[in-house]
Amino acid sequence: ATAFLRRMMARGYDFETLVERLAAPTARWLGELWEQDRCDFLDVTFGISRLQEILAMMSGAPAVNFRERPRRALLVSMPGDTHSFGLDIVGAMLSAAGWSVTLQRGLPEDDNEQAIADEWTHIVGVTMGGVEFIDDVARTVRAIRRASRNPEVAVMVGGAPFNREPDLVARVGADGTAPDGPTAVVLAKRLMLRQFVDAPWTPS
Repeated sequence: ATAFLRRMMARGYDFETLVERLAAPTARWLGELWEQDRCDFLDVTFGISRLQEILAMMSGAPAVNFRERPRRALLVSMPGDTHSFGLDIVGAMLSAAGWSVTLQRGLPEDDNEQAIADEWTHIVGVTMGGVEFIDDVARTVRAIRRASRNPEVAVMVGGAPFNREPDLVARVGADGTAPDGPTAVVLAKRLMLRQFVDAPWTPS
């Protein structure tokens, strides 16, 4: 798989295309196999782990050069939510677009609050693999806003439940959602620029 993707990159396919056309659909397919009981948890864990390795390899491509204000994002998944590969995709794409990204997978709420309090952050992304985590996500969003050093911090959410039911975005108190990685990068930049319009920039 790694050799195949290297050949695709050598032929000129960009990072976003490879992630959205290959890595993301593969992760969704593994999730479907799990839901259909055609793969057990161990199979899916190994598969996602391999995808994460491949994603790290692909994101090692030359970074995008940019001359803009520093951009920081914190990406969070809920404890017990194993459907978080989308978080890795968004994180890799934001990094490739010049963002400084911190990923917190399944950590306690206190850890997320500490991270947002310690460093000026423009965007927080929270993923949700199933509607059973809706209350956890809503509580996390409230805690992030309360603890953030940036009073204008924006929160975007992602995951299959939000794609199926966009009204859940308002229910958890987020500012927006994106159905895929490239759209998440665009949304993140738009939400960050809105902060610069609404309030003066404060460096960390």
